[in-house]
Amino acid sequence: MTTFLQDQPLTRLDGRPDRLGAHLGQVLLIVNVASACGLTPQYAGLQALHAARHPAGLQILAFPSNDFGGQEPGAPDEIAAFCSREYGVAFPLFEKTPVTGPARHPLFTALATALPRAQGGEGLRETLRRHGIEPNAEGELLWNFEKFVVGRDGRVLARFAPDVAPDDPALLACLDAALAAPAPPFVHPQSRALLDALAQMLPPVDWATATAQTVRATFGGPSAFAPGDEVAAIEDRSIPGPGGPLRLRLYRPLGEAPAAGWPVTVFCHGGGFVMGAPEGHDNVCRCLAQRAGTLVVSVDYRLAPEARFPAAVHDAMAALQWVHAQAGSIGGDAARIAVAGDSAGGNLAAVLALQAPGAGIALRHQLLFYPVTDAGCGFASYRHFADGYLLSAPMMQWFWRQYLPHAGAGDDPLASPLRAPDLHGLAPATLVLPGLDPLGDEGRAYARRLVEAGTPVTVHEWPGQIHGFASMLGALDAAQAALNQGADALRRAFG
Repeated sequence: MTTFLQDQPLTRLDGRPDRLGAHLGQVLLIVNVASACGLTPQYAGLQALHAARHPAGLQILAFPSNDFGGQEPGAPDEIAAFCSREYGVAFPLFEKTPVTGPARHPLFTALATALPRAQGGEGLRETLRRHGIEPNAEGELLWNFEKFVVGRDGRVLARFAPDVAPDDPALLACLDAALAAPAPPFVHPQSRALLDALAQMLPPVDWATATAQTVRATFGGPSAFAPGDEVAAIEDRSIPGPGGPLRLRLYRPLGEAPAAGWPVTVFCHGGGFVMGAPEGHDNVCRCLAQRAGTLVVSVDYRLAPEARFPAAVHDAMAALQWVHAQAGSIGGDAARIAVAGDSAGGNLAAVLALQAPGAGIALRHQLLFYPVTDAGCGFASYRHFADGYLLSAPMMQWFWRQYLPHAGAGDDPLASPLRAPDLHGLAPATLVLPGLDPLGDEGRAYARRLVEAGTPVTVHEWPGQIHGFASMLGALDAAQAALNQGADALRRAFG
């Protein structure tokens, strides 16, 4: 099986941009050029039969070939090569069949337009003659393609001879099976390109036998994405922590500090509780600091499995308490503190928000990018996005096995904030959730729990985006917009 390239640019007849990826989610029956004009009994039979049999979900696409007027050069073998190269499937020539009428489907128009001009600028008819294919007396072109059935996910499921009957049992069975399959999720073209690139770069990991050292070597290197905004200063501090010295990285925004001091955001980085450091989320912290006008204090908490739960929670809480007590010493305002984090760091930020009222800290906001909220890994999104979208279900389950000292520890609300019995009185929350994420449903469930407890909540859904997208500056345009959403939420909360 081969896969069509999503987001392959095409041109519609009205000149507006169209994309082959727009057809994903439909079953396609690509018919031969003789059928394209709608004048042959075969095409009429296809339309009538399948309109009645499959009233929705089936798109019959035709590839007309005539009436190029010498403006769009190409020949069947060149078209087949182009299709194979650009779309991952070839359309071989089978028979010479008259084609009449002016119809030209936009998909075929785009293919012909994209073909390189033949040497000497000859038109299509001249190119065809050079390849031994002659127009008939009326100037109609005499060539034809096979038929293909393409599934909802863009994969070619079957191919049929050009003269296959509309009611051919094999064709009907193939279409019925294709239409019964679920539609694939929408994947943004930039996300698709990034996933394809990462698939080439990252070696496969056996999550049944992986070690923390192997995973850190594979995924835990320096960020390959664009740097964040310019800030006034970045400095490291060391404070006493529960397990020894605890490093904090401070990001100071450009501009004049308010009279009461900058608001402060305590940030916890992602990495599955197993990998990562403040340096790996430098671009996110820079953007939040500058765009929200806040000091950002990024916590270099201890990692599992060397330091299992609740070590990271204790380190994050120590950092929050230090910021609350010492805000003035770093130019911050202890009355305006927020917490933020992504993925596993979103879990720690949510846990800080749970603990803050009991510690006498009135947080202004909790900003959670695709947070981990439950150790059970049982939500539907774990099945829907189990693999193929960077963070996989086996990967997340492996992270939990490294983090928890035993399976029962996942019931602790400090590990699974979704399981907290009472969420009343917590800071207002903003959640940023990508559409292609095993963690998506547990993030939504946590948002609902907060709303039920009376907490103001804003959820930003990002269809077509993958886990971790907000840090992927330079590769995904959505990263900038998502960071803007987070920064705006912090700025409003700080007042």
